[in-house]
Amino acid sequence: MSAANEGAKRSTIAFLSSGAREANEALESLVARYGNCAPEKADVIVALGGDGLMLQTLHRTMTAPKPIYGMNRGSVGFLMNEFSDQRLAERLAAARASVIHPLVMRTRDIHRSGEGRHMTSHRQLFSIDGGGMIIDTPGLRETQLWEGAGALGNVFEDVERLAASCRFADCAHSSEPGCAVVAAVADLTLPERRLHSWRKLVAQSQWMAQRSDARARSEQRRQWAAISKSLRRHGLNRP
Repeated sequence: MSAANEGAKRSTIAFLSSGAREANEALESLVARYGNCAPEKADVIVALGGDGLMLQTLHRTMTAPKPIYGMNRGSVGFLMNEFSDQRLAERLAAARASVIHPLVMRTRDIHRSGEGRHMTSHRQLFSIDGGGMIIDTPGLRETQLWEGAGALGNVFEDVERLAASCRFADCAHSSEPGCAVVAAVADLTLPERRLHSWRKLVAQSQWMAQRSDARARSEQRRQWAAISKSLRRHGLNRP
């Protein structure tokens, strides 16, 4: 794949290397054969490396776009062409142009310590030419139940299936005798982390149910209080 030259009239070339050994060797060979110039003065830029260098070069030239032709001298080169130092002018002239529209998103600066931080804190929807949408969202910090306890059976079908074989119907799968779930963990049939995750979501489901019940009771008390107040106002609750 290339974001490349539009014709043979391109004459000045800027070669950029990723710094890897293979890329530097290719740079020396190409510069000796075709010469080199500064990227800002070049008609076309040839990027020697992997996809990372291609993306960096695209970002670097966003304010002054110019054709970029990538040749793979890195470990990952899905965006790059096969490397060759032969007949480069003809290859550039024959390259098919691919127009790339970068996504411009708001991000935060890296922390002064140099450590990573949560870079995006907003949601943004992008429309794609020809149909389709791309959404950028912050990274997920956690997931929570939406459907309540009923959703656990879909997510932990393996645990639920084992639980049906427990000796006691109300087995908590901790230390009860005849627990098929604990037995499956012991013989490595069920990963212990699965049981741990199941317990966490069961506890969360119970907490959500209790909170929902508390809200329902509070709403019911509020409604009865309003009814009682209305009756008193109209004198309908007097003996």
